[in-house]
Amino acid sequence: MKSMLVSIVLMALISTGLCIKCYVGKGDVGSSYVTETGGFKTCSVHTIEIGGVSAVLRAGVPTEMTEGGCTDGVIGTETCLCNTDLCNGAPATVHAIMPIIAMAVLVKLIV
Repeated sequence: MKSMLVSIVLMALISTGLCIKCYVGKGDVGSSYVTETGGFKTCSVHTIEIGGVSAVLRAGVPTEMTEGGCTDGVIGTETCLCNTDLCNGAPATVHAIMPIIAMAVLVKLIV
């Protein structure tokens, strides 16, 4: 009985620890419309540009999604996904260029 209670407590702690914080709201980080919110598995940044006017929506997703840079959606939209704490704070272009920078650093370290 005691081992079962310990197992349940450990599973609860592990599942809580797997959640990450994301910036949630509209606009840039630091504005009054964007807050840090926890309890997510994936963070996202949605950038919408129509007629030269752009808007950024930052959100958290309760299910874990594959992190893979940014994808273009309908004309003028871009969605970026990431799986670490507060990773959706940078502009969408930074998310797209990070794998290239990481590869360049790895090559420099190896060679």
